[in-house]
Amino acid sequence: MAYLRIFNWALFLFNTMMAVVLSVVALMLWVYREEAAELGSHLAPVVVSTGLFAVMALIAGGCVWAGRRRHWLFLWPLEGMLLMSMALVVAYFRSFAN
Repeated sequence: MAYLRIFNWALFLFNTMMAVVLSVVALMLWVYREEAAELGSHLAPVVVSTGLFAVMALIAGGCVWAGRRRHWLFLWPLEGMLLMSMALVVAYFRSFAN
């Protein structure tokens, strides 16, 4: 269970960091959308990515909470949601590879 806690904390911190960084990037793209018109087309994928990482941070935060409070009834469905959302994010970013 210690490895699961480390995994949950790592995902929580990573997803929170990515959501904050991408929200700053989205704000920068929105502010400078007139000066650099070619950057305006990148705003929608950045906003979607920000939302995905924010949702994953919320789910990972729920996993951390359930693990600390020993709410096993909530922990395993949250772990499943976290793994499924990670697969969704990987599939979303793979769509840009082509």
